[in-house]
Amino acid sequence: MSNLNIPSAILGLILSLSAGLAATATDIQSEDTNVHMWADVIALIDSDEREFAVTPVGRNRVLFTRSTNDHTTIYETIRAENGTWSKPQPVSFAVDDDADPFFDPYSGILYYMSRASHADKAENADDYDIWKVELHGDEWAKPQPLAPGVDTSAQEVFPTTDKDGTLYFASNRDGGYGGHDIYIARKGSTYWHSENAGPVINSPVSDSNPCIMPDGKTLIFYSRKENGYGEVDLYRTDGGLGGWNIPQNLGATINGPKGEYAPGILDAGTFIYSRGEKLITVPMHRVIG
Repeated sequence: MSNLNIPSAILGLILSLSAGLAATATDIQSEDTNVHMWADVIALIDSDEREFAVTPVGRNRVLFTRSTNDHTTIYETIRAENGTWSKPQPVSFAVDDDADPFFDPYSGILYYMSRASHADKAENADDYDIWKVELHGDEWAKPQPLAPGVDTSAQEVFPTTDKDGTLYFASNRDGGYGGHDIYIARKGSTYWHSENAGPVINSPVSDSNPCIMPDGKTLIFYSRKENGYGEVDLYRTDGGLGGWNIPQNLGATINGPKGEYAPGILDAGTFIYSRGEKLITVPMHRVIG
């Protein structure tokens, strides 16, 4: 992609993170280095509330979802020059019921789910849509809904993209295999072209919270399939759009009885997910190695 249309501030963020995300598991030499690097910010984020969907924006800003009682919104923390992280605060653009932020370092776009377009949220309680917003310098721009082709009158949640801009998300729209299904969307000039990821990935129970690796060949997601370790477990499938392999449970080293969800990437060497009300970080090679 050309750099000419990318603001310099965004370009700096992209370069700082995308260089790490583009690495593969074989590039990771130390099991613990990256996990320890993120320890301070994760400790700051992880509170008595429920936090999930953690996404870094460059090396100095982290966004995440915080759910407190009946209120859920997106928070951010920013690292100062002395290395300390700020107290998490609601991000400037977010309103109540916003969640699931995912920052694409290749485009400089943050995707998330919101009910902001619905004036009467009580009557549209299940209609979450996917929105996007850009960071201009240190300020977030005005959020925008996606172009047509992704959002429906049902739920569209938990967006994630690969380095080519292919969008993965979950939806409980009609025509799926059961509960929430995972969908894949490619962007045209004015329209997103969405399709169900198919029966190899989706099942009669809910399959959601996709996390696609930057190369587009490994997908991590949660499923309520039977014979797991808890209410929901994390699964992995490889192969990419040319043909996905049968998903495999990530096993007892990742999954447990409390249920695992909201998988994400902190950097090329560090994977993060939520278990119950706690954030868990593990070396990436335990997930995709």
